Amino acid sequence: WAHWNGWRCRLWMDAIARIRSAISCSAIACNGRKECKMKTCGEIAAWFDRRWPESLAESWDNVGLLVGRAGKEVHTVYVALDATEAAIEAAVRERADMLITYYPLIFGGVKHVSDRDALGRRLLSLIAADIACYSGHTSFDIAKGGMADLAAGRLGLFDEKKELLPLEAAGEQD
Repeated sequence: WAHWNGWRCRLWMDAIARIRSAISCSAIACNGRKECKMKTCGEIAAWFDRRWPESLAESWDNVGLLVGRAGKEVHTVYVALDATEAAIEAAVRERADMLITYYPLIFGGVKHVSDRDALGRRLLSLIAADIACYSGHTSFDIAKGGMADLAAGRLGLFDEKKELLPLEAAGEQD
């Protein structure tokens, strides 16, 4: 699991470059503050949905704008693999308006939001700091140009026309 998660982290970092150039927001790794091309969380979420449609996500997954208001103005975006307490603390420290993650913050039903558990603390921190949270997960995995394509590219599975090469079975087959 750790090895696969390391791969996902590297692939997510590749995707961040695409995300940053598309929404043109300052990120933690950049110096200075730039204005976003897209001005609201809703516009950024719509861009994601055009590129990696939420409709492609697995039925058990939870993708999209999970926390925050669609009309919230965005100047600074923080990007992380997961919405951990550390990532949220960093987004708060950097005065981010939006947190974009690969893994969703909310997977199942939420029965309460309080400081008595990790999910509640993270949700309260985001809401208190007025930071929206968008997650892509399986819609990003499945869509053209997403995680699966990035992995295939890293593994050299595309030909010169950027089409997937056919795989041949090796060894005994049933």
